[in-house]
Amino acid sequence: MTMTNEQLQELITRICNNPNLQSAQRRKDVNRLLHELSQLPGLYKYSHPLYLEALDQTLLWVSQNICKFQPKQPNLPLRTSLRKWINSYIYWRMRDLYVEQAQQDHDMVSLDVPINDDSENPLKLLDQLSVKGFYIPTGDGFECYIEKCQRQRIQKIIEQLERYVEEDPEGRLKSCHPRQHPNCNCQFLCQRLLFQYPPDKKTKISRELGINYNNLQAFWKRKKCQQLLQQILEELGYSKDE
Repeated sequence: MTMTNEQLQELITRICNNPNLQSAQRRKDVNRLLHELSQLPGLYKYSHPLYLEALDQTLLWVSQNICKFQPKQPNLPLRTSLRKWINSYIYWRMRDLYVEQAQQDHDMVSLDVPINDDSENPLKLLDQLSVKGFYIPTGDGFECYIEKCQRQRIQKIIEQLERYVEEDPEGRLKSCHPRQHPNCNCQFLCQRLLFQYPPDKKTKISRELGINYNNLQAFWKRKKCQQLLQQILEELGYSKDE
């Protein structure tokens, strides 16, 4: 039987209130929690052969970090918050394992090489992973960010970046926009192009907001917005010089 949000919270509280990591009762509660979480509707599932390994790593991570879990949006149901939290970790484990496999196979094909003929919305090799979660755009610094950072550091910084974009505490993202188009601000574009699955096409956004496509493309990629994201990433702990 599926547990309610209240029952799930009670189970997590019982686990976290039991300091004996080796006790039979705690292990039983953790196993029950992992079974319940693995059945969450909307949990990411991939057909890729690396998925089961990524899922195992994720469940181990959950068992070790469940007491550190804090919902990013307190108004969301607990099951929804847990699903988003776990999905983010699964996604990044899949990315890590995919890159590791390519390196082990000495695959010299760039993961950033387009594999279709659509110059407006190029599809890259790494995009073959189901992009459900944070979508890293290409551009100076972003590829290096994925390749150079340690796994746990990637997870921590990405979570911080996602939270920063959602909250925009200083209004920097909302105030960063093309002239005469305040609705086409950097926060809005991040939400539509980075954190939404599937990400919107820029042509759709340009029609929706009444902004010239070339101006939108230039603002997003070559001018203000990605520069601001890079600056925020550096403030969160990532350095291009690492």
